Amino acid sequence: MHQVDTAIVGGGASGMMAALALASKRETQTRPVMLLEGADRVGKKLLATGNGRCNLTNLQMTPSHYHGERAEIAKVLEAYPTKRVLSFFEDLGLLCRPDAEGRVYPYAGQASAVSDVLRRGLEAFGVETISANPVSRIRKRSSGGFILDGPEPVTAKKVILACGGMAAPQFGCAVGGYALAQSLGHTVTPLRPALAPVTVRPDEVRALKGIRCRAKVTLYRGDTPLKSEVGELQFGDGVLSGICMFQLSRFVGKKASPGTSILVDLLPDYEEAEVRAFLAKKQRRFGEKQLPVLLEGMLHKRAAQEALKRAGLFPDGCDLSACAHAVKAFRFTATGTAGFRQAQVTAGGVPLREVFSQTMESRICRNLFLTGELLDPDGDCGGYNLHWAWSTGMAAGFAAAK
Repeated sequence: MHQVDTAIVGGGASGMMAALALASKRETQTRPVMLLEGADRVGKKLLATGNGRCNLTNLQMTPSHYHGERAEIAKVLEAYPTKRVLSFFEDLGLLCRPDAEGRVYPYAGQASAVSDVLRRGLEAFGVETISANPVSRIRKRSSGGFILDGPEPVTAKKVILACGGMAAPQFGCAVGGYALAQSLGHTVTPLRPALAPVTVRPDEVRALKGIRCRAKVTLYRGDTPLKSEVGELQFGDGVLSGICMFQLSRFVGKKASPGTSILVDLLPDYEEAEVRAFLAKKQRRFGEKQLPVLLEGMLHKRAAQEALKRAGLFPDGCDLSACAHAVKAFRFTATGTAGFRQAQVTAGGVPLREVFSQTMESRICRNLFLTGELLDPDGDCGGYNLHWAWSTGMAAGFAAAK
């Protein structure tokens, strides 16, 4: 049985960061740190983030981009702002750059660059990593500390739970971390997929599958608009996807309420009157009457045809006002959100009020720390969830080193 000072359960973003923060502050090499990962290697999910580019944080780091106990979230972000996180990565040898919207990526443009510096850092700081070693149970010892049961059992004075959530189980994420937290006295709020595609009636998107376009999407419940986003929209197999849809997904729910719909504006940079005027100008100049031809040069052909069909204007319609409205108000029936396999993050988890926000130490079980997606808060797209992983991992690691 391994005997260590601190065991970190989970080798994802927050787990690796916690191990590095802890090891960087160790006073001597006689206080071993061990990282236990259930998958066959650490950092597997990290490689898939940001479409393989790893959007690791954001310059606009405010609590408004998070969902949960914002007063406590604010304390974490204040202690670990973007500048501090990027400084830590720079010390590890990673160069980063922001894009025009404030999203920060590794300068190399590859998620593997982030994974590589984290793994090299673990090696340099002497953190022992054991992969393919899922922890099945954690028991408190009567004499203090913990016993971690698994293929290779471990005893530890302190434990950092960094098991991740249920999103993207193909990368090794699972429900196990929540069960471990509950076994040690914590509660877990209902878990649901977040930042996921929105499911719609399959017949409404069948002819659009594979199309990507810039659009404004608005979530409606009945006739009431709830939230709008602008960005790249992707039409998939029975789903609407893309960052703009991910941002709406948490408001749709796992199963949408009756009357929930998504209104798609295929020309978000133009008012409806401007669209009509442009169509009229083309008609005068070229003498063209067919609406699909008039929309050429403005929209993806298949998207234009489907919008016209839905409005009863294809192939022989000629009403320019109706055409302009059709492409600005393309409606889809929302049925819910895709499952955890297609989600980027888990909403729900251990309430933040059950840990000390400056250290991530449990208020319920001494010498237990919780980080990352295991906790209840979740963020918007744009690097906010990874920043949460880095910041909570750093807080736990630095606190456990004391």
